[in-house]
Amino acid sequence: MTDVAQIARKANQLDPDRVAILSEFVDFLLTIDSGPEAEQAFPVTRIEDPEMPAVHQGMPLSLETVREAVDWETGEHR
Repeated sequence: MTDVAQIARKANQLDPDRVAILSEFVDFLLTIDSGPEAEQAFPVTRIEDPEMPAVHQGMPLSLETVREAVDWETGEHR
């Protein structure tokens, strides 16, 4: 198990930019609460049941068709 002393030793080896990132991440971790507010901020997710009917009613799209659509949209917004 990692303890605070191990984390501090590793943090001392980081450059200042990465120390800043680490500090922001630790701040984020400290804001996470195990109370009911945390459940509202990060709702529990679940995977859809594979037996559930698809929402999409059109023809199935191939990966190539989807990539072409993404490429077209990307070109439109340049």
